Amino acid sequence: MIRLAALPLILLMAGCKTFPALDFPRAADVAAITTPRPKIPPAALDPENPTAAANYQSADRAWSKAVSDSGARICRYLARLGMPGIVCPPALRDDAAARGGAAASER
Repeated sequence: MIRLAALPLILLMAGCKTFPALDFPRAADVAAITTPRPKIPPAALDPENPTAAANYQSADRAWSKAVSDSGARICRYLARLGMPGIVCPPALRDDAAARGGAAASER
């Protein structure tokens, strides 16, 4: 009889379990780490066209920085979720500006 009376209580307790809300990294960060590296335009290989080479180098550096910054934010996101064995670079002020808020609250 006691078992039968305990059943509704057990079911009630099982139904009260809460789950954390799903949180995902920013879509812009995921897009940045999957963006391919800029291709070298043929004009950048022309020694008589240093501007094209400089433009390519600038685009390549910007791509590298975007991938690195986004990767670092995703790394910190995974660390907050408790992923073991990862070491992430610290948040920078640029991260806060990119997010429109404090770096400590990045998602």
